[in-house]
Amino acid sequence: MNAETTWMVNYRLILSDPTDKYLFLLPNTNQLRLPSWQMPLSHFWQDVAHINAWVVAHLGLTTRVLRCIQIDDDFTQHQMTLTYTLLAESIQPIATAAWMLIDQAINDQQVDPSLALLLTKWQTQYKTPTLPLQEVPWYQANWGPAAFAWINRVLAQADIQALGEIQQHRTWNRSSIWQLATTQGRIFFKALPAMFAHEIRLIQYLQAHELNHTPSVLALEPQQAWMLLPDFAAPTLNQSTNLEQWQRSLEAYAQLQIRQIPKREQLAACGLAIRPLSWLIDQIEPLLNDHQAMLLDQSWGLTSAELAQLQAAIPQLKAACCSLQAFNLPDTLEHGDLGASNIIIAAQRTIFTDWSDASISQPFFSLGLLLEGIEQRFSSILNVRETLIQSYLNIWVEQFGLEYAQLRQAYQHAAILTPIHQALTYQHWIKPYLYAPWEMEAMIPAYLRQLISLLEC
Repeated sequence: MNAETTWMVNYRLILSDPTDKYLFLLPNTNQLRLPSWQMPLSHFWQDVAHINAWVVAHLGLTTRVLRCIQIDDDFTQHQMTLTYTLLAESIQPIATAAWMLIDQAINDQQVDPSLALLLTKWQTQYKTPTLPLQEVPWYQANWGPAAFAWINRVLAQADIQALGEIQQHRTWNRSSIWQLATTQGRIFFKALPAMFAHEIRLIQYLQAHELNHTPSVLALEPQQAWMLLPDFAAPTLNQSTNLEQWQRSLEAYAQLQIRQIPKREQLAACGLAIRPLSWLIDQIEPLLNDHQAMLLDQSWGLTSAELAQLQAAIPQLKAACCSLQAFNLPDTLEHGDLGASNIIIAAQRTIFTDWSDASISQPFFSLGLLLEGIEQRFSSILNVRETLIQSYLNIWVEQFGLEYAQLRQAYQHAAILTPIHQALTYQHWIKPYLYAPWEMEAMIPAYLRQLISLLEC
């Protein structure tokens, strides 16, 4: 999307009663319609607090968003339509609303045929899982009581009182996030799907071995993949324009990676995937021949011309992999999603958060996302990218006694391979376990487009 163009978002809500049998509809001349409204694009589709707030303000209902089931983009009009399913906690709607049995609504003459088609699709497709529902339990109507009871027990044990009701913040396949105001400040509840359950075990491990770089937690529940965290009450690196702070963060991350080299067995025991370069080189051709994964010639997917460009680069990519292997750099903890928003600057601590995509792999893959757009962020500083890379690599120079020029060459090979590494994360460890594949299927072609940009430099 063009950042200079204002996109409008049409929100459309499929709102069920607490039994998930009745549908909430509003009159529209001689027809019934779903609750809907339009506003400028200002939220990620996964963020839902504003949706629940709109329902309270306009419909008088307290709701929980189950999930976004459909995104329709209109690039010519710069509009998108987001369709969500919600569950009402009670059935005390405004007087003009109608609760109708879902099956009745699909066949009712007052329901527009296009809406009836959407409801039929919702019933036959969106409510029929491609994976067991327990993979993403918060998509179920009956999810919630057990999680909230656990939160209350943790707070009671810590002598913390809630100030109001817990508020839903985000829901998608990757997580369900809620926040609650308390006498000790805001706290955050995060539930993870089965594919990311290793994050809970990794945080437990890092708390024991890297406490200064690990977020504080109130409680972890490994069996359910739940975590309860206090507000960091500190800025993220994303909010900083202090170059020295960025340098210190990169140095701290490199030191953490180096300390974890001899502890790879313990990291693997947490459930992290082991992904050496020998594995990556074998996956390059299968990835670049997976037309389904790259959404070939589809919206958000790669074009045939882009695919041809990538396939022509396969020898170059394999050569980069072999060259990187020749440096014999040890695999270690690799964050997988090291954006500046996942680094907390707290007093004398640099805290790394959100380890769900972590693996045991080539360490230099971590910098790709962190340095994205760095020249725009520090537009007045010449060679800012090189300055930050040097800060990171100098830690490795000190540890291994290698020449900086050698490590810089190794990093250059790793930078080319980073989009492949990231795309393989989605191809092998995320996409196969998605309850709703559309939510993240565009990530693979997005990373491969990054690769094309790097190859063209």
